[in-house]
Amino acid sequence: MIEEEKRKREELLIQAFITPARRERYRTLLSKSATRTKITNRLNHHVDDLDLRFRSSIPAGSSLAELAASLGGSGDGYLISSDPELDQLVLPLDDALEEAEWGNWGTIIDCVPGKLAYYRGENGENRTILLRSNRS
Repeated sequence: MIEEEKRKREELLIQAFITPARRERYRTLLSKSATRTKITNRLNHHVDDLDLRFRSSIPAGSSLAELAASLGGSGDGYLISSDPELDQLVLPLDDALEEAEWGNWGTIIDCVPGKLAYYRGENGENRTILLRSNRS
């Protein structure tokens, strides 16, 4: 995926799932490598940066890959993560979800641009699906 496509996915994710009050800060800081970690580090604990109106629970015992697929997720996942080895990766969605689950750092995965994302805080805290319907 070329850099322009990554920026577009980040923008759609920010617009869809970051609270309006934090969006501009996310856009500004994520756009520069020198300031990117200021935002990616917030993914560890700042679930309040997410627009929780679009939060959906994850049923106990469910497979993330199957849940994402049932909500329209397929293809690639784009990761924004406080783990520098995961940040800005594009992986097959199943692999992206698995990497986030095995990691210990805050990560958000763009599963369907502007419509479906998965968030996992540091050490597995606040795991959630973010879903925007066509009506939202």
